[in-house]
Amino acid sequence: MTVLSLDISPAGAWRYWLRNSVVFKRTWLLGLMAWFIEPVIYLVAMGLGLGEYLKTVGGLKYIVFIAPGLLAVSAMYGATFETTWNSWFKMDESRVYDACIATPLSAEDVALGEALWGTTRAAAYGAAFAIVAVPFGVYRSWWGILTIPALFLIGANFALLGLTFTYLITRVDYLSYYWTLFMTPMFMFAGVFFPLNQLPGWVRTLAWFMPLHHGTEMMRALMTDGTPARAGWSALWLVCASLVFLLVPPLILRRRLVAGRGWAYVFVVAIAGAVLATVLVTRSSGEGKVSVSIAVRTHFSTAAPGKIRVTMNSDHGNPQVTSISWGDGNEDSEYSGFCVGGPGLGRLSLPVISTLPRTQSSVDFVHVFRRPGRYRVTVHAIEYSFCTGSAAPTKDGPSGKASILFQVNGPAASGNGRAQPFVEIMSTNHTSYGNGVVHGWVDAGDTDGYVRSITISWPDGSTRAYNNPNTCVDPSNAWSNTRFGFQWTRRWAPGLYSIKAVALSTDCRGGTSQTTTLIVPFRLFPNDMWKPSGRPTLIPPRSREIVSGEPTVPEQVIVNPSTLPSEP
Repeated sequence: MTVLSLDISPAGAWRYWLRNSVVFKRTWLLGLMAWFIEPVIYLVAMGLGLGEYLKTVGGLKYIVFIAPGLLAVSAMYGATFETTWNSWFKMDESRVYDACIATPLSAEDVALGEALWGTTRAAAYGAAFAIVAVPFGVYRSWWGILTIPALFLIGANFALLGLTFTYLITRVDYLSYYWTLFMTPMFMFAGVFFPLNQLPGWVRTLAWFMPLHHGTEMMRALMTDGTPARAGWSALWLVCASLVFLLVPPLILRRRLVAGRGWAYVFVVAIAGAVLATVLVTRSSGEGKVSVSIAVRTHFSTAAPGKIRVTMNSDHGNPQVTSISWGDGNEDSEYSGFCVGGPGLGRLSLPVISTLPRTQSSVDFVHVFRRPGRYRVTVHAIEYSFCTGSAAPTKDGPSGKASILFQVNGPAASGNGRAQPFVEIMSTNHTSYGNGVVHGWVDAGDTDGYVRSITISWPDGSTRAYNNPNTCVDPSNAWSNTRFGFQWTRRWAPGLYSIKAVALSTDCRGGTSQTTTLIVPFRLFPNDMWKPSGRPTLIPPRSREIVSGEPTVPEQVIVNPSTLPSEP
Protein backbone atom coordinates (compact mmCIF):
# COMPACT_ATOMS: atom_id res chain seq x y z
CA MET A 1 0.00 0.00 0.00
CA THR A 2 1.41 3.39 -1.02
CA VAL A 3 0.57 6.49 1.04
CA LEU A 4 2.37 9.79 0.30
CA SER A 5 5.09 7.85 -1.54
CA LEU A 6 5.48 5.49 1.44
CA ASP A 7 5.59 1.73 1.13
CA ILE A 8 3.28 0.79 4.02
CA SER A 9 2.13 -2.76 4.67
CA PRO A 10 0.02 -3.51 7.79
CA ALA A 11 1.03 -7.15 7.44
CA GLY A 12 4.71 -6.15 7.40
CA ALA A 13 4.28 -3.99 10.49
CA TRP A 14 2.55 -6.91 12.19
CA ARG A 15 5.43 -9.27 11.33
CA TYR A 16 7.91 -6.84 12.86
CA TRP A 17 5.70 -6.69 15.98
CA LEU A 18 5.81 -10.49 16.15
CA ARG A 19 9.61 -10.38 15.92
CA ASN A 20 9.76 -8.06 18.96
CA SER A 21 7.28 -10.17 20.91
CA VAL A 22 9.41 -13.31 20.41
CA VAL A 23 12.47 -11.49 21.76
CA PHE A 24 10.48 -10.07 24.67
CA LYS A 25 9.36 -13.53 25.80
CA ARG A 26 12.93 -14.26 26.87
CA THR A 27 13.29 -11.25 29.18
CA TRP A 28 9.68 -10.21 29.87
CA LEU A 29 9.96 -10.26 33.66
CA LEU A 30 13.05 -8.06 33.87
CA GLY A 31 11.72 -5.77 31.16
CA LEU A 32 8.36 -5.39 32.86
CA MET A 33 9.71 -4.72 36.35
CA ALA A 34 12.25 -2.12 35.28
CA TRP A 35 9.80 0.64 34.34
CA PHE A 36 6.63 -0.55 36.05
CA ILE A 37 8.01 -0.44 39.58
CA GLU A 38 8.84 3.31 39.65
CA PRO A 39 5.20 4.51 39.49
CA VAL A 40 4.33 1.94 42.16
CA ILE A 41 7.00 3.43 44.42
CA TYR A 42 5.55 6.90 43.82
CA LEU A 43 2.07 5.61 44.64
CA VAL A 44 3.17 4.10 47.94
CA ALA A 45 5.63 6.80 48.99
CA MET A 46 3.60 9.87 48.03
CA GLY A 47 0.10 8.45 48.28
CA LEU A 48 0.55 6.94 51.72
CA GLY A 49 3.42 9.08 53.01
CA LEU A 50 2.64 12.57 51.75
CA GLY A 51 -1.05 11.67 51.79
CA GLU A 52 -0.96 11.68 55.60
CA TYR A 53 -0.27 15.44 55.46
CA LEU A 54 -2.46 16.26 52.44
CA LYS A 55 -5.81 14.92 53.56
CA THR A 56 -7.71 15.80 50.40
CA VAL A 57 -6.85 17.30 47.01
CA GLY A 58 -9.72 18.24 44.75
CA GLY A 59 -12.13 16.59 47.18
CA LEU A 60 -10.27 13.24 46.95
CA LYS A 61 -7.82 11.42 49.20
CA TYR A 62 -4.34 12.18 47.92
CA ILE A 63 -3.59 8.59 46.95
CA VAL A 64 -6.85 8.48 44.99
CA PHE A 65 -5.96 11.78 43.30
CA ILE A 66 -2.49 10.73 42.10
CA ALA A 67 -3.25 7.11 41.14
CA PRO A 68 -4.84 7.92 37.73
CA GLY A 69 -1.88 10.09 36.78
CA LEU A 70 0.62 7.43 37.84
CA LEU A 71 -1.28 4.89 35.75
CA ALA A 72 -0.80 7.18 32.74
CA VAL A 73 2.86 7.59 33.73
CA SER A 74 3.32 3.80 33.63
CA ALA A 75 2.09 3.74 30.04
CA MET A 76 4.27 6.75 29.20
CA TYR A 77 7.40 5.10 30.55
CA GLY A 78 6.70 1.80 28.83
CA ALA A 79 6.26 3.37 25.40
CA THR A 80 9.04 5.96 25.73
CA PHE A 81 11.75 3.61 26.96
CA GLU A 82 10.98 1.16 24.16
CA THR A 83 10.98 3.80 21.42
CA THR A 84 14.08 5.70 22.57
CA TRP A 85 16.87 3.59 24.08
CA ASN A 86 15.69 0.24 22.71
CA SER A 87 14.90 1.59 19.25
CA TRP A 88 18.24 3.39 19.02
CA PHE A 89 20.07 0.21 19.97
CA LYS A 90 18.23 -1.79 17.29
CA MET A 91 18.76 0.93 14.70
CA ASP A 92 22.36 2.00 15.31
CA GLU A 93 24.11 -0.63 17.45
CA SER A 94 22.81 -4.11 16.63
CA ARG A 95 21.67 -3.12 13.10
CA VAL A 96 18.34 -4.93 13.46
CA TYR A 97 16.72 -2.34 11.17
CA ASP A 98 19.21 -2.95 8.39
CA ALA A 99 18.62 -6.70 8.64
CA CYS A 100 14.85 -6.24 8.52
CA ILE A 101 14.76 -3.98 5.47
CA ALA A 102 16.96 -6.53 3.65
CA THR A 103 13.86 -8.79 3.82
CA PRO A 104 10.54 -7.94 2.15
CA LEU A 105 9.86 -5.54 5.05
CA SER A 106 10.18 -1.84 4.23
CA ALA A 107 11.55 0.90 6.46
CA GLU A 108 8.00 2.12 6.91
CA ASP A 109 6.91 -1.34 8.09
CA VAL A 110 9.69 -1.32 10.66
CA ALA A 111 8.72 2.15 11.96
CA LEU A 112 5.00 1.33 12.26
CA GLY A 113 5.78 -2.06 13.78
CA GLU A 114 8.04 -0.36 16.31
CA ALA A 115 5.26 2.11 17.18
CA LEU A 116 2.80 -0.74 17.57
CA TRP A 117 5.23 -2.62 19.81
CA GLY A 118 5.86 0.49 21.94
CA THR A 119 2.09 0.86 22.37
CA THR A 120 1.88 -2.77 23.47
CA ARG A 121 4.65 -2.32 26.02
CA ALA A 122 2.84 0.75 27.38
CA ALA A 123 -0.40 -1.20 27.82
CA ALA A 124 1.47 -4.06 29.53
CA TYR A 125 3.18 -1.76 32.03
CA GLY A 126 -0.04 0.15 32.69
CA ALA A 127 -2.13 -3.01 33.16
CA ALA A 128 0.37 -4.32 35.71
CA PHE A 129 0.19 -1.03 37.62
CA ALA A 130 -3.62 -1.01 37.43
CA ILE A 131 -3.79 -4.45 39.04
CA VAL A 132 -1.36 -3.51 41.82
CA ALA A 133 -3.34 -0.30 42.54
CA VAL A 134 -6.65 -2.12 43.16
CA PRO A 135 -5.96 -2.97 46.86
CA PHE A 136 -5.30 0.71 47.57
CA GLY A 137 -8.96 1.56 46.87
CA VAL A 138 -8.23 4.09 44.14
CA TYR A 139 -11.05 2.96 41.84
CA ARG A 140 -14.25 4.87 42.64
CA SER A 141 -16.25 4.01 39.51
CA TRP A 142 -16.95 0.96 37.36
CA TRP A 143 -15.92 3.10 34.39
CA GLY A 144 -12.40 2.37 35.59
CA ILE A 145 -12.57 -0.84 33.55
CA LEU A 146 -12.04 1.32 30.47
CA THR A 147 -8.63 2.41 31.71
CA ILE A 148 -7.11 -0.73 30.16
CA PRO A 149 -8.05 0.14 26.54
CA ALA A 150 -7.28 3.79 27.31
CA LEU A 151 -3.67 2.77 27.96
CA PHE A 152 -3.27 2.04 24.26
CA LEU A 153 -4.14 5.67 23.39
CA ILE A 154 -1.51 7.01 25.79
CA GLY A 155 1.03 4.46 24.59
CA ALA A 156 0.46 5.30 20.92
CA ASN A 157 1.15 9.00 21.53
CA PHE A 158 4.39 8.47 23.38
CA ALA A 159 5.53 5.72 21.02
CA LEU A 160 5.17 8.02 18.00
CA LEU A 161 6.82 10.96 19.80
CA GLY A 162 9.70 8.82 21.00
CA LEU A 163 10.33 7.36 17.55
CA THR A 164 10.20 10.79 15.93
CA PHE A 165 12.94 12.12 18.21
CA THR A 166 15.03 8.92 18.04
CA TYR A 167 14.98 8.82 14.23
CA LEU A 168 16.00 12.49 13.99
CA ILE A 169 19.04 12.48 16.29
CA THR A 170 22.54 11.44 15.19
CA ARG A 171 24.05 10.57 18.59
CA VAL A 172 22.63 8.48 21.42
CA ASP A 173 23.64 11.17 23.95
CA TYR A 174 20.83 13.37 22.66
CA LEU A 175 18.30 11.00 24.20
CA SER A 176 19.26 12.43 27.59
CA TYR A 177 17.89 15.80 26.46
CA TYR A 178 14.60 14.15 25.48
CA TRP A 179 14.18 12.70 28.95
CA THR A 180 15.45 15.76 30.83
CA LEU A 181 13.85 18.59 28.85
CA PHE A 182 10.64 16.90 27.68
CA MET A 183 9.73 13.92 29.86
CA THR A 184 10.66 15.30 33.29
CA PRO A 185 8.83 18.68 33.00
CA MET A 186 5.78 16.86 31.65
CA PHE A 187 5.94 14.39 34.54
CA MET A 188 5.92 17.28 37.04
CA PHE A 189 3.50 19.75 35.43
CA ALA A 190 0.88 17.56 33.73
CA GLY A 191 -1.43 17.46 36.74
CA VAL A 192 -0.29 14.12 38.13
CA PHE A 193 0.63 15.30 41.64
CA PHE A 194 -1.36 18.52 42.06
CA PRO A 195 -4.20 20.42 40.34
CA LEU A 196 -3.09 22.95 37.76
CA ASN A 197 -5.66 25.62 38.63
CA GLN A 198 -3.26 27.20 41.17
CA LEU A 199 -0.54 27.72 38.53
CA PRO A 200 -0.15 30.69 36.15
CA GLY A 201 -2.22 30.72 32.98
CA TRP A 202 0.74 30.13 30.67
CA VAL A 203 1.60 26.92 32.56
CA ARG A 204 -1.96 25.61 32.14
CA THR A 205 -1.83 26.51 28.44
CA LEU A 206 1.46 24.65 28.08
CA ALA A 207 0.03 21.65 29.92
CA TRP A 208 -2.79 21.47 27.36
CA PHE A 209 -0.21 20.43 24.76
CA MET A 210 1.17 17.63 26.94
CA PRO A 211 -0.15 14.16 26.11
CA LEU A 212 0.45 13.09 29.72
CA HIS A 213 -1.94 15.81 30.91
CA HIS A 214 -4.74 14.49 28.72
CA GLY A 215 -3.88 10.92 29.67
CA THR A 216 -4.09 11.87 33.35
CA GLU A 217 -7.40 13.69 32.89
CA MET A 218 -8.82 10.73 30.97
CA MET A 219 -7.79 8.23 33.64
CA ARG A 220 -9.03 10.46 36.47
CA ALA A 221 -12.41 10.90 34.79
CA LEU A 222 -12.78 7.13 34.45
CA MET A 223 -11.37 6.02 37.81
CA THR A 224 -12.66 8.65 40.24
CA ASP A 225 -15.36 10.80 38.64
CA GLY A 226 -17.15 8.17 36.57
CA THR A 227 -17.66 10.73 33.78
CA PRO A 228 -16.97 9.04 30.43
CA ALA A 229 -17.99 12.18 28.53
CA ARG A 230 -15.12 14.16 30.09
CA ALA A 231 -12.77 11.27 29.44
CA GLY A 232 -13.94 11.25 25.83
CA TRP A 233 -12.62 14.77 25.20
CA SER A 234 -9.17 13.80 26.44
CA ALA A 235 -9.32 10.61 24.38
CA LEU A 236 -10.23 12.67 21.30
CA TRP A 237 -7.15 14.86 21.84
CA LEU A 238 -4.94 11.76 22.07
CA VAL A 239 -6.48 10.24 18.93
CA CYS A 240 -5.98 13.45 16.93
CA ALA A 241 -2.38 13.80 18.12
CA SER A 242 -1.67 10.18 17.17
CA LEU A 243 -3.10 10.69 13.70
CA VAL A 244 -0.98 13.80 13.18
CA PHE A 245 2.25 11.96 14.04
CA LEU A 246 1.29 8.57 12.58
CA LEU A 247 3.31 8.90 9.36
CA VAL A 248 6.14 11.06 10.73
CA PRO A 249 8.40 8.23 12.04
CA PRO A 250 8.04 6.16 8.81
CA LEU A 251 8.95 9.20 6.73
CA ILE A 252 12.02 10.05 8.82
CA LEU A 253 13.21 6.45 9.04
CA ARG A 254 12.87 5.97 5.26
CA ARG A 255 14.88 9.13 4.70
CA ARG A 256 17.50 7.95 7.15
CA LEU A 257 17.88 4.37 5.91
CA VAL A 258 17.09 4.46 2.21
CA ALA A 259 17.23 8.18 1.33
CA GLY A 260 13.65 8.22 0.17
CA ARG A 261 11.17 11.06 -0.11
CA GLY A 262 8.58 12.41 2.27
CA TRP A 263 10.07 15.54 3.83
CA ALA A 264 7.21 17.59 2.41
CA TYR A 265 4.78 15.83 4.72
CA VAL A 266 7.00 16.46 7.74
CA PHE A 267 7.19 20.14 6.80
CA VAL A 268 3.40 20.39 6.37
CA VAL A 269 2.80 18.72 9.74
CA ALA A 270 5.25 21.09 11.46
CA ILE A 271 3.60 24.17 9.90
CA ALA A 272 0.10 22.92 10.73
CA GLY A 273 1.14 22.19 14.32
CA ALA A 274 2.65 25.66 14.70
CA VAL A 275 -0.50 27.33 13.34
CA LEU A 276 -2.72 25.25 15.65
CA ALA A 277 -0.56 26.08 18.65
CA THR A 278 -0.67 29.79 17.83
CA VAL A 279 -4.46 29.78 17.53
CA LEU A 280 -4.96 27.88 20.78
CA VAL A 281 -2.53 30.03 22.74
CA THR A 282 -4.18 33.17 21.36
CA ARG A 283 -7.65 31.96 22.30
CA SER A 284 -6.55 31.02 25.79
CA SER A 285 -4.52 34.18 26.32
CA GLY A 286 -5.88 37.18 28.07
CA GLU A 287 -6.31 35.36 31.36
CA GLY A 288 -5.99 37.78 34.19
CA LYS A 289 -6.17 37.36 37.92
CA VAL A 290 -8.64 37.53 40.76
CA SER A 291 -8.03 39.32 44.05
CA VAL A 292 -9.90 38.48 47.23
CA SER A 293 -10.54 40.55 50.37
CA ILE A 294 -12.43 39.67 53.56
CA ALA A 295 -14.23 42.08 55.88
CA VAL A 296 -15.79 41.17 59.25
CA ARG A 297 -19.34 42.51 59.16
CA THR A 298 -20.43 41.68 62.71
CA HIS A 299 -18.89 40.87 66.08
CA PHE A 300 -18.31 37.15 66.54
CA SER A 301 -19.54 35.54 69.76
CA THR A 302 -19.92 31.89 70.53
CA ALA A 303 -23.26 30.25 69.66
CA ALA A 304 -24.38 33.36 67.71
CA PRO A 305 -24.33 33.88 63.93
CA GLY A 306 -21.47 36.09 62.74
CA LYS A 307 -21.08 37.49 59.23
CA ILE A 308 -18.14 38.14 56.92
CA ARG A 309 -18.17 39.70 53.46
CA VAL A 310 -15.93 38.35 50.69
CA THR A 311 -15.17 40.79 47.86
CA MET A 312 -13.58 39.57 44.63
CA ASN A 313 -12.16 41.59 41.73
CA SER A 314 -11.33 39.77 38.50
CA ASP A 315 -9.78 40.96 35.25
CA HIS A 316 -12.17 38.78 33.24
CA GLY A 317 -15.27 36.75 33.89
CA ASN A 318 -17.52 36.50 36.91
CA PRO A 319 -15.46 35.71 40.05
CA GLN A 320 -16.83 33.13 42.44
CA VAL A 321 -15.95 31.61 45.78
CA THR A 322 -14.92 27.96 45.54
CA SER A 323 -14.30 27.18 49.20
CA ILE A 324 -14.14 28.81 52.61
CA SER A 325 -12.38 27.29 55.62
CA TRP A 326 -13.55 28.61 58.98
CA GLY A 327 -10.60 27.40 61.05
CA ASP A 328 -12.75 25.30 63.37
CA GLY A 329 -12.84 22.18 61.21
CA ASN A 330 -15.80 23.31 59.11
CA GLU A 331 -15.39 24.02 55.39
CA ASP A 332 -17.98 25.18 52.87
CA SER A 333 -17.73 24.73 49.11
CA GLU A 334 -19.86 26.35 46.45
CA TYR A 335 -19.80 27.38 42.82
CA SER A 336 -21.94 30.17 41.42
CA GLY A 337 -21.93 32.69 38.63
CA PHE A 338 -20.98 32.39 34.97
CA CYS A 339 -20.18 28.93 33.70
CA VAL A 340 -18.14 29.44 30.54
CA GLY A 341 -19.29 27.01 27.87
CA GLY A 342 -22.06 25.47 29.95
CA PRO A 343 -25.05 26.07 32.24
CA GLY A 344 -25.00 28.45 35.17
CA LEU A 345 -26.43 31.84 36.09
CA GLY A 346 -25.20 32.93 32.69
CA ARG A 347 -24.01 31.15 29.54
CA LEU A 348 -21.29 32.05 27.06
CA SER A 349 -21.33 30.28 23.72
CA LEU A 350 -17.57 30.52 23.15
CA PRO A 351 -14.92 30.19 25.89
CA VAL A 352 -12.89 33.23 24.76
CA ILE A 353 -11.78 34.48 28.15
CA SER A 354 -10.24 37.76 26.95
CA THR A 355 -13.70 39.00 25.88
CA LEU A 356 -15.11 38.84 29.42
CA PRO A 357 -15.34 42.19 31.24
CA ARG A 358 -13.65 43.22 34.47
CA THR A 359 -16.02 42.28 37.29
CA GLN A 360 -16.44 42.76 41.03
CA SER A 361 -18.54 40.43 43.15
CA SER A 362 -19.37 40.30 46.87
CA VAL A 363 -20.79 37.44 48.90
CA ASP A 364 -21.82 37.36 52.58
CA PHE A 365 -21.20 34.26 54.69
CA VAL A 366 -22.69 33.50 58.10
CA HIS A 367 -21.11 31.10 60.56
CA VAL A 368 -21.58 30.02 64.17
CA PHE A 369 -18.56 29.20 66.33
CA ARG A 370 -18.99 26.88 69.29
CA ARG A 371 -15.92 27.75 71.36
CA PRO A 372 -14.00 30.99 72.00
CA GLY A 373 -10.57 31.53 70.52
CA ARG A 374 -8.67 32.97 67.58
CA TYR A 375 -9.71 31.58 64.20
CA ARG A 376 -8.21 32.04 60.76
CA VAL A 377 -10.76 32.09 57.95
CA THR A 378 -9.40 31.35 54.47
CA VAL A 379 -11.33 31.96 51.24
CA HIS A 380 -10.46 30.59 47.78
CA ALA A 381 -11.94 32.12 44.62
CA ILE A 382 -11.55 31.76 40.86
CA GLU A 383 -11.80 34.22 37.98
CA TYR A 384 -14.19 32.03 35.94
CA SER A 385 -15.00 28.36 35.37
CA PHE A 386 -15.62 26.03 32.44
CA CYS A 387 -18.67 23.77 32.68
CA THR A 388 -19.92 20.96 30.48
CA GLY A 389 -23.45 19.97 31.30
CA SER A 390 -23.18 19.87 35.10
CA ALA A 391 -23.46 22.35 37.92
CA ALA A 392 -19.87 21.89 39.11
CA PRO A 393 -17.12 23.23 36.85
CA THR A 394 -14.76 20.78 35.22
CA LYS A 395 -12.01 23.33 34.76
CA ASP A 396 -11.19 26.51 36.67
CA GLY A 397 -9.59 29.77 35.71
CA PRO A 398 -6.94 31.72 37.64
CA SER A 399 -7.43 31.54 41.38
CA GLY A 400 -6.81 33.75 44.38
CA LYS A 401 -7.17 33.49 48.11
CA ALA A 402 -7.26 35.61 51.23
CA SER A 403 -7.35 34.93 54.97
CA ILE A 404 -8.24 36.87 58.07
CA LEU A 405 -7.57 36.21 61.75
CA PHE A 406 -10.13 37.31 64.35
CA GLN A 407 -11.22 36.65 67.92
CA VAL A 408 -14.38 34.83 68.97
CA ASN A 409 -15.49 35.70 72.53
CA GLY A 410 -17.96 34.22 74.94
CA PRO A 411 -18.37 30.98 76.85
CA ALA A 412 -18.21 27.62 75.13
CA ALA A 413 -21.60 26.74 73.70
CA SER A 414 -23.55 23.66 74.60
CA GLY A 415 -23.05 20.44 72.68
CA ASN A 416 -26.55 20.88 71.23
CA GLY A 417 -26.74 23.92 68.98
CA ARG A 418 -29.56 26.26 68.01
CA ALA A 419 -30.84 24.27 65.04
CA GLN A 420 -33.93 22.20 65.79
CA PRO A 421 -33.95 18.46 65.06
CA PHE A 422 -35.98 17.28 62.08
CA VAL A 423 -38.19 14.22 61.74
CA GLU A 424 -39.84 12.58 58.72
CA ILE A 425 -42.51 9.85 58.64
CA MET A 426 -45.09 8.70 56.08
CA SER A 427 -43.07 10.13 53.20
CA THR A 428 -44.99 10.07 49.91
CA ASN A 429 -42.10 8.47 48.04
CA HIS A 430 -41.27 5.76 50.57
CA THR A 431 -44.58 4.59 51.99
CA SER A 432 -46.70 1.83 50.47
CA TYR A 433 -50.02 0.13 51.30
CA GLY A 434 -51.24 -3.22 50.00
CA ASN A 435 -53.24 -6.16 51.29
CA GLY A 436 -53.90 -4.31 54.52
CA VAL A 437 -50.17 -3.80 55.29
CA VAL A 438 -48.42 -0.43 55.49
CA HIS A 439 -44.66 -0.24 54.88
CA GLY A 440 -42.88 2.99 55.80
CA TRP A 441 -39.88 4.52 57.47
CA VAL A 442 -39.08 7.16 60.03
CA ASP A 443 -35.97 9.31 59.95
CA ALA A 444 -34.72 12.01 62.32
CA GLY A 445 -31.57 14.10 62.50
CA ASP A 446 -29.94 17.15 63.99
CA THR A 447 -27.16 19.07 62.26
CA ASP A 448 -25.77 20.39 65.55
CA GLY A 449 -26.86 17.85 68.15
CA TYR A 450 -27.31 14.19 69.01
CA VAL A 451 -30.68 12.61 68.15
CA ARG A 452 -31.24 10.58 71.31
CA SER A 453 -34.64 9.09 70.56
CA ILE A 454 -37.74 9.09 68.36
CA THR A 455 -41.07 8.63 70.15
CA ILE A 456 -43.97 7.49 67.97
CA SER A 457 -47.66 7.48 68.84
CA TRP A 458 -49.20 4.84 66.60
CA PRO A 459 -52.83 4.96 65.38
CA ASP A 460 -53.79 2.05 67.67
CA GLY A 461 -53.11 4.24 70.71
CA SER A 462 -49.73 2.75 71.64
CA THR A 463 -46.67 4.94 72.17
CA ARG A 464 -43.08 3.75 71.99
CA ALA A 465 -39.72 5.48 72.31
CA TYR A 466 -36.98 4.23 69.98
CA ASN A 467 -33.48 5.03 71.26
CA ASN A 468 -30.55 5.80 68.99
CA PRO A 469 -28.17 2.79 69.06
CA ASN A 470 -25.23 4.90 67.83
CA THR A 471 -22.78 6.45 70.27
CA CYS A 472 -22.67 10.24 70.49
CA VAL A 473 -19.43 11.83 69.25
CA ASP A 474 -18.65 15.33 70.48
CA PRO A 475 -16.22 17.20 68.14
CA SER A 476 -13.83 19.61 69.79
CA ASN A 477 -14.85 22.81 67.95
CA ALA A 478 -18.01 21.87 66.07
CA TRP A 479 -21.28 20.13 66.89
CA SER A 480 -22.42 16.57 66.47
CA ASN A 481 -24.26 15.89 63.23
CA THR A 482 -26.42 12.78 63.59
CA ARG A 483 -29.20 10.89 61.84
CA PHE A 484 -31.22 7.99 63.12
CA GLY A 485 -34.05 6.05 61.49
CA PHE A 486 -35.58 2.69 60.74
CA GLN A 487 -38.16 0.93 58.56
CA TRP A 488 -41.47 -0.21 60.02
CA THR A 489 -44.47 -2.37 59.05
CA ARG A 490 -48.02 -2.25 60.41
CA ARG A 491 -51.35 -3.93 59.49
CA TRP A 492 -54.27 -1.51 59.35
CA ALA A 493 -57.70 -1.63 57.75
CA PRO A 494 -58.83 1.15 55.37
CA GLY A 495 -59.73 4.33 57.20
CA LEU A 496 -58.50 7.71 58.48
CA TYR A 497 -55.44 7.70 60.75
CA SER A 498 -52.68 9.94 62.08
CA ILE A 499 -49.16 9.31 63.37
CA LYS A 500 -47.23 11.54 65.75
CA ALA A 501 -43.43 11.38 65.85
CA VAL A 502 -41.31 13.33 68.35
CA ALA A 503 -37.55 13.66 67.78
CA LEU A 504 -35.47 14.43 70.89
CA SER A 505 -31.95 15.83 70.50
CA THR A 506 -29.46 16.63 73.26
CA ASP A 507 -25.76 17.07 73.74
CA CYS A 508 -23.63 13.99 74.38
CA ARG A 509 -24.25 14.23 78.13
CA GLY A 510 -28.02 14.36 77.76
CA GLY A 511 -28.43 18.06 78.46
CA THR A 512 -29.80 21.01 76.45
CA SER A 513 -32.70 19.04 75.03
CA GLN A 514 -34.71 20.07 71.98
CA THR A 515 -37.75 18.40 70.49
CA THR A 516 -39.53 18.54 67.16
CA THR A 517 -43.01 17.06 66.76
CA LEU A 518 -44.51 15.96 63.46
CA ILE A 519 -48.18 14.90 63.19
CA VAL A 520 -49.16 13.35 59.84
CA PRO A 521 -52.84 12.59 59.04
CA PHE A 522 -53.47 10.09 56.23
CA ARG A 523 -56.18 7.87 54.75
CA LEU A 524 -55.98 4.23 53.64
CA PHE A 525 -58.27 3.16 50.79
CA PRO A 526 -59.71 -0.30 50.02
CA ASN A 527 -58.01 -0.32 46.59
CA ASP A 528 -54.54 -0.56 48.20
CA MET A 529 -53.86 3.17 48.01
CA TRP A 530 -53.06 5.78 50.59
CA LYS A 531 -52.97 9.57 50.58
CA PRO A 532 -52.11 12.30 53.07
CA SER A 533 -55.25 13.78 54.61
CA GLY A 534 -54.60 17.45 55.17
CA ARG A 535 -51.31 19.20 55.93
CA PRO A 536 -48.86 17.74 58.46
CA THR A 537 -48.38 19.67 61.71
CA LEU A 538 -44.79 20.59 62.61
CA ILE A 539 -43.93 21.89 66.08
CA PRO A 540 -41.96 24.13 66.16
CA PRO A 541 -42.29 25.37 62.55
CA ARG A 542 -39.15 24.83 60.49
CA SER A 543 -36.83 27.82 60.21
CA ARG A 544 -35.70 28.91 56.75
CA GLU A 545 -32.60 30.74 57.95
CA ILE A 546 -29.42 29.31 56.44
CA VAL A 547 -26.43 29.54 58.71
CA SER A 548 -23.08 27.97 57.85
CA GLY A 549 -22.13 25.44 60.49
CA GLU A 550 -25.72 24.62 61.40
CA PRO A 551 -27.71 24.33 58.13
CA THR A 552 -31.44 23.82 58.31
CA VAL A 553 -33.04 20.77 56.75
CA PRO A 554 -34.79 21.15 53.36
CA GLU A 555 -38.52 20.58 53.10
CA GLN A 556 -38.04 17.07 51.67
CA VAL A 557 -35.37 14.99 53.38
CA ILE A 558 -33.96 12.56 50.84
CA VAL A 559 -32.68 9.30 52.25
CA ASN A 560 -32.37 5.81 50.84
CA PRO A 561 -34.71 3.61 52.93
CA SER A 562 -32.69 0.51 52.06
CA THR A 563 -29.89 1.89 54.24
CA LEU A 564 -32.18 2.09 57.30
CA PRO A 565 -32.42 -0.87 59.68
CA SER A 566 -35.71 -2.57 60.48
CA GLU A 567 -37.76 -1.44 63.46
CA PRO A 568 -35.93 -2.39 66.67
